[in-house]
Amino acid sequence: MNESELHTGSPYRTIFADPAVRWIGLTGAWTAFGLFMGWQTYYQSKLAGDPMTIADSLVSELVYAYLWALLTPLILRLAWKFPLDARHPFRNSFLHLVLSALTAFVHKSLYHLILMNASGTFGPFAWARFIRAVWNYLDYGIILYWILILLYHAVEYYRRSREQELRAVNLAAELTHAQLQTLRMQLHPHFLFNTLNAVSVLIGRKPDAAREMLGRLSGLLRRTLAEEHRMDVPLREEIDLLGLYLAIEKVRFEDRLTVSLDVGPETLDAVIPSFLLQPFVENAMRYGVARKPGPALVEIRTSRNDTFLRLEIMDNGPGLPPDGERRDGIGFTNTRSRLEQMYGTSYRFTAANRNGGGAHIILEIPFRADHLPPRTVPEP
Repeated sequence: MNESELHTGSPYRTIFADPAVRWIGLTGAWTAFGLFMGWQTYYQSKLAGDPMTIADSLVSELVYAYLWALLTPLILRLAWKFPLDARHPFRNSFLHLVLSALTAFVHKSLYHLILMNASGTFGPFAWARFIRAVWNYLDYGIILYWILILLYHAVEYYRRSREQELRAVNLAAELTHAQLQTLRMQLHPHFLFNTLNAVSVLIGRKPDAAREMLGRLSGLLRRTLAEEHRMDVPLREEIDLLGLYLAIEKVRFEDRLTVSLDVGPETLDAVIPSFLLQPFVENAMRYGVARKPGPALVEIRTSRNDTFLRLEIMDNGPGLPPDGERRDGIGFTNTRSRLEQMYGTSYRFTAANRNGGGAHIILEIPFRADHLPPRTVPEP
């Protein structure tokens, strides 16, 4: 066995990844087994009235255990090469049944040859006594073989389960990152077009306002790019970023737009998914403010309800179309998907019309404080 086998599907990668850990663990486990069986043999011989010396019982059982230690790598390799899976369950089970009897026979033969010839513990060698000794307790060796086979499969099943969980987490993170990028690409062209169009109008009439608008646009884009690989951010940062966006929109709509921010101080340290509020505020601007003649209002409220953070976005525009005519855009669809990935069923999202006109979006997500480490997405 070489080192490359430890990283290319070898059974040793599953149970003993490092060579030193492999042999220390293997030797230690079988030594503990031999010591336990040695003390048990010594105690049982005393109860039977034919006591062995403690040295003889320990030597006997340690030899037995160390022979199994030498056979264990071979058994693990057989378990890896002929797994008890759904591909060939009956063939491989029968094969292991034959191999278990053969391995137990080889083990018992070596064990008694060593004790009879080398140590002399059981007297001089005799074929009749040797055959009888090998045959006795052969089933015990078969059981040990199957214990090793089942142990291998249990550890292998656990390893595969962990790999599948990790793969699912990575895929979810990559999907979240892709959706976040798609969301930004969908929002920014529309927003940039409107902003640059407003700047072109202001240059002749209000050059100072045009320069201010470009400066805020530059700050908004810089902040957005700086947060590219963060899955979640403190609410205070999201509100700051949203403030830059709304300041640009206020210049664009001039005195017609009123923005109301009611942010609870207890919510500022809450952690929320990055770029969570922007799609809903963008939606309020496009379908509420832009389509409403006269004064327009956009309200943003945050509050804490026990273990949940409540986020509300409201406008006084035409409101949402009837359910049968409603079509969620990319922003809404991606945001829903992100919330499901991050919180499962532990979030609430509602979109309804206000009694006085306009849309009312409510988001409730689990409250998580800013002192916890932020989550990040993989580099693209």
